[in-house]
Amino acid sequence: MINRIFFSLILLASSVFAVNLSLQNVDVESGTLQVYMENDVAVGGFQFDLTGIDISGASGGSATSNGFLVSTSSTTVLGFSLTGGTIPAGEGVLLDVAFSGSPDEICLDSVVMSDPSGSALDTQLGDCFGSDVSDDGGDDGAGDDGAGDDGAGDDGAGDGGGIEGNYLGLENVSVSDGYLEVYLSNEEAVGGFQFNLSGVSINGASGGSAADNGFTVSTSSTTILGFSLTGASIPSGEGTLIEVSFTGSPDSICLEGVVLSDPSGSALDAEIGDCYELTSGCTDSAACNYNPDAIEDDGSCAYEEDCAGECGGSAVEDCAGECGGSAVEDCAGECGGSATEDCAGECGGSATEDCAGQCNGDAEIDACGSCDGGVTDPNDCVQEGYSLSISNVSASQGTLDIIMNNESAVAGFQFEVSGVDVTGASGGSSEASGFTISTSATTVLGFSLTGSTIEAGNGVLTQLTFSGSPDLVCLSDVILSDPSGNALDVEIGDCYELTSGCTDSAACNYNPDAIEDDGSCAYEEDCAGECGGSAVEDCSGECGGSAVEDCFGECDGSAIEDCFGECGGSAEYDCAGECGGDAVS
Repeated sequence: MINRIFFSLILLASSVFAVNLSLQNVDVESGTLQVYMENDVAVGGFQFDLTGIDISGASGGSATSNGFLVSTSSTTVLGFSLTGGTIPAGEGVLLDVAFSGSPDEICLDSVVMSDPSGSALDTQLGDCFGSDVSDDGGDDGAGDDGAGDDGAGDDGAGDGGGIEGNYLGLENVSVSDGYLEVYLSNEEAVGGFQFNLSGVSINGASGGSAADNGFTVSTSSTTILGFSLTGASIPSGEGTLIEVSFTGSPDSICLEGVVLSDPSGSALDAEIGDCYELTSGCTDSAACNYNPDAIEDDGSCAYEEDCAGECGGSAVEDCAGECGGSAVEDCAGECGGSATEDCAGECGGSATEDCAGQCNGDAEIDACGSCDGGVTDPNDCVQEGYSLSISNVSASQGTLDIIMNNESAVAGFQFEVSGVDVTGASGGSSEASGFTISTSATTVLGFSLTGSTIEAGNGVLTQLTFSGSPDLVCLSDVILSDPSGNALDVEIGDCYELTSGCTDSAACNYNPDAIEDDGSCAYEEDCAGECGGSAVEDCSGECGGSAVEDCFGECDGSAIEDCFGECGGSAEYDCAGECGGDAVS
């Protein structure tokens, strides 16, 4: 009979959730039946007997679809997962069972179901096939699996030579080697076991009486599970159950969640040994920090005291003779001095490394924060988000640049241009990235047939050529896509307004971008160099100055003519309006 080792996983406290298990589609002639399960919670393992028939195999159903390992004997079916898989809550066929025999009755018996944590689930059983008497499901079979009278109480292993009870403990722990042994003393034969080890990460487990008796051993980082698919058991006795390798540097290691089962799958009472408490330290009696209580050397042995009298301490006298002091000689040999060597190795020198790590180099952080990047305008740096705008419009040449800022890769673009007739597109980051550019009079489309992208940047996406003499050029219906084809949020720049001005190339204020002459053409510059300006030099030669000659011909002089026309004279008009008169009011 299959050893019910799996129920080292399940013989724990009962769950409050229910499982209904029943037989369906029984065909005695073809020797097939289905075990049907309704489960309120996930199931982590199961075991049941089928009475009245000889089981020849079991497969399919939710057990197989969820990766369970299914093993059978002539009377028993066992299902579990070595990878931690579960059968989720629901209902349906658990297994398809093949059998032989001509029974009057087929019954589910000794049923045990467990949840993913190994706790037993209350299980209600359906009616036997061929019987009119229903099973009230009050007992899930875990409490009494027939072991009481099938001889399992006495497996022929004797009384263990005086061994009383069952005990599991830790022995020969070596944290430095990552090794320990689990010791088992068992009065009764053991059909399966499961336990956790806290404080360490389990790497593997092998050897011991588990291996000697052909047990299959499965481990996770915290749990060890041992069972036999052939019905073998570990006879009464004592010794190393299994050798465990682990990683970690624990202060303590404990056995937890221990479950031992007998060959019939019933839980065995077991005493658990103390946790292993690590006492590490220096084990060399010649060392000044020897620890007579240490059971494992932690590599801390020291053999000299520092200047403060501390064994293995690091305190030393500084250059001023102070124990533990911080004074050191500088590069000029002065204790506590501040002179240091520069990057050129000169004591007290001023040479420094530039941002590229070159001593006395001239590389500088540019406006974008890049070393020696050469960008001077912060507007040329990659900004957050995505935007498309118009720049460098030349109406005379019929060209304009489309500027794109993209914080991450762009895999395609499309936009509309109003105000001009687009005649072509080339250059920029789109061409450099191998994009195919297609245009109509109003639309520009860019994409890659090879899957290339335009990497994050801020610059000319493409240069458009156009015809027409518009007042306004605008972008609209802009679409940028990422490498997955998802649309990106894009900010669209302002429309570009074309200007008017002097269209005469002979004028000093000629505007090659003007599409309409506004009558402003000028052909001479004033003394200030302003085309069409009015500034002239005053009498002192100052351009735009206010100095003038007085009536004596003196530049910026104060002499003026009186009412008789005499330069510098004093004649004035009296109140009667007579020049030089003496009338007074």
